[in-house]
Amino acid sequence: MYVEEGCKVPADGFIIKANDLRIDESSLTGETLAVFKQVNNELDTDDYWRNDYCYTGTLVTTGSGTILVDKIVLETEYGKIGSHLAKAIDTPTPLEIQTNKIVKISAVIATILFIMVSVFTFLNESHLELKE
Repeated sequence: MYVEEGCKVPADGFIIKANDLRIDESSLTGETLAVFKQVNNELDTDDYWRNDYCYTGTLVTTGSGTILVDKIVLETEYGKIGSHLAKAIDTPTPLEIQTNKIVKISAVIATILFIMVSVFTFLNESHLELKE
């Protein structure tokens, strides 16, 4: 796969050729600066984010390069993130729990006040009718 400045990388893969290739990986790593990518023949590195590897969804900011596609769809870093999000259990946050409690308490108080106002209004109107 050939990528150049302005392209979004469509698949994960190893860099075969690079010409001043810099890639913005901020969507994955949070780094603000573009990462300089280069050809590296060492396949056994301990770094998770490699300088000889391109990741799906990142943006080529300068240069061009040829990439040997290694992973696609769910095997990519974005795919892993998506599959983890799909499996995540939707548990309410502490703010949601507190908000639900306040809403329930407010509803009960409003119902009680509505009933009290209705009863007092009914009693006052019926009392006024008896006097006339």
